[in-house]
Amino acid sequence: MDNYRGITVTPIISKLFESSILPCLSDIFLLSTLQFGFTEGLCMLMAVFIINEARAETKHTTFDSLFLMTVDSKKAFDVVDHIIMMDKFYENIPNSSLWTVIKDFYSGLTSKVKWKGIFSHSFSIKQGVRQRRLDTGQYHHIPVQRNNPSGNIRSELKEINLNIDARLSIARRTLYFLIKTGVHGSNGLNPATSFKIYQCYVLPRPICGLEILPLNNSQMDKSNKFHLKNLKSFQSLPIRTASCAVLLLIGALALEAEIHKRQLTFLHNVLSCENNTIRDLSERQILMNMQNPTSFFNKIESLLSSSYEVPEITALQQCLPTKLSWKSTVKISIREFWTQKLKSDISQKSSLNT
Repeated sequence: MDNYRGITVTPIISKLFESSILPCLSDIFLLSTLQFGFTEGLCMLMAVFIINEARAETKHTTFDSLFLMTVDSKKAFDVVDHIIMMDKFYENIPNSSLWTVIKDFYSGLTSKVKWKGIFSHSFSIKQGVRQRRLDTGQYHHIPVQRNNPSGNIRSELKEINLNIDARLSIARRTLYFLIKTGVHGSNGLNPATSFKIYQCYVLPRPICGLEILPLNNSQMDKSNKFHLKNLKSFQSLPIRTASCAVLLLIGALALEAEIHKRQLTFLHNVLSCENNTIRDLSERQILMNMQNPTSFFNKIESLLSSSYEVPEITALQQCLPTKLSWKSTVKISIREFWTQKLKSDISQKSSLNT
C-alpha cells in the first residue's frame, strides 16, 4: 500500500464549480519565486539551473566549498492530514464561506479499491490531497508537508555519474519491455519503425535532465555507447560498424546532438521565463559570468558560435522568437550541421567509400 494513490474522477459540474473558486485561492496563496514544482510555466530543471550556476561561480571565483541542504517533500500530496490542512486554510482564508466550501470537499470522503474486477469495502480518507483536481496545485503550496532533510554530500563528478547510470538503467528497462513488440534487430520490426518507437519511448530516458548538467567527454561517451549499440541492433549491423554510417543510414542524430537540442530549448525557456529569480539570475550571469567555463551560458555561447547557425544569446535577449519558431530553427540547424559532419566523416573512411 506504500505506492497506493487514489485518483479522483470529478463530475463536469464539480470541475466548473472548482474552476470558479480557483482564482480566489490563487490570490490568497502567493507563491514564492523559488517555488518550481507544481507551478505553471516552471519545472524542476529551473531549480537545478540555479544550483549549477551557484556551483559554477563558486568554483570559478573562490576555492571555498558550496554547502547545499536539500529537502525531500515527495509524496507531499499523500501524507498531509486533512485536519492540519483545514487549520492552515482557516488561518489564511479571510472568507469563511470559501473555507466552508473547501471543508465540505474533504468531509466524509470514502474510497474503494478495485482489484481483478472486485471492489473492496469502502474506507474513510483522512489524509492526502485528492488527485486530478483543478486546485491540487494550490493545496501543495500550503506549508504542511512532512519533509525529510537529506545530509548526503557527494562530489560533483560522482553525482553526475550516478545520475547517468540511473537514467541508463531506466532506459534499458524500457527497452526490454518493448522487445515483445518487435523492437529489436533480426526478425523484428523494420529498422525505421523500431527507431521511431525507440525515439519516442526510450531515447528521452537517458538524456532527461542532462541538458543542464556539466558533462565531460567520458560521461557523454557512456550515454552515446548505449545509443549507438541500440541503433546497430535495430539495423542488424556488426558491432564494429562506423558510428557515422550507423547514424546516417537510419537518419538518427548523435546523442550529443540530442542533448544540444534540449540545451538550446532550455535556453529559450530561461530567457522567456517570467519568474523574477530566474530572470535576474540569467541577466546577471550573461553580463558578469559569461567567461566562466563551467557556466551554462558560457557553454551555450560556445555551442552557438562554433557549431550552429542560430542567433547568439545577446541577440536573443533583444529579440526572442516564439518557442515554436525557435524549436524549428534549432531542429533544422542541428540536423543540417550533423548531416554534413557525418557525411564528412564517411568520406574520410576508405572502407565506406566505393
